[in-house]
Amino acid sequence: AKELRISRSITFWGSQYGEDKFNLLEKIHLFAHPSRNEGLPTSVLEVAAMGIPCVVTEATNVGDAILEYNAGAVITEPDAKALQFAILIDNKREMTEAEEIHVFMKDIKKTNEAIAFAKQVERTDLIEENQKKLAILEAYVPKMMDEREVRFFLAENGVAEMSLKDAMKFSMQVLDGKADKALVSKIIKELLAK
Repeated sequence: AKELRISRSITFWGSQYGEDKFNLLEKIHLFAHPSRNEGLPTSVLEVAAMGIPCVVTEATNVGDAILEYNAGAVITEPDAKALQFAILIDNKREMTEAEEIHVFMKDIKKTNEAIAFAKQVERTDLIEENQKKLAILEAYVPKMMDEREVRFFLAENGVAEMSLKDAMKFSMQVLDGKADKALVSKIIKELLAK
């Protein structure tokens, strides 16, 4: 930064974790991640879930999610002109709460898979790193309803009197991001089998 004479304009924060990281992210207006090669950039998912528009390259492997949830723009290559254009035309809407929860839930699923894999290959460093990440992600996702709460909700809303199609449609819309879909489906099928 000193060699380029940009140290007054740019701050290199280095690695940030937990609340410190999220406090910094709350201050930004746009997140650019023009990576040439990436596995699963958690930072992009976290920022998108906060409603901050993201500009990513196709190489980030999350471009489809960014476009699906209208969370920013995707450029083909980490090209300065393409990045500048994507930033200038950023006019995307903020994500809904349900969309944010979906992004976090997908990241939680991937993190759990990473922990399971790390256990298989006995990589305690990766297990610990991913468990820390998981704790942070779970702090931003509402507590999921347990089986008792789901059963109560479905009974209170007369799901047992609906067709399977209507019961599933109603329940999945209302409980989206609040209860495990597989659990809801299982309970609905049990109720309708009676």
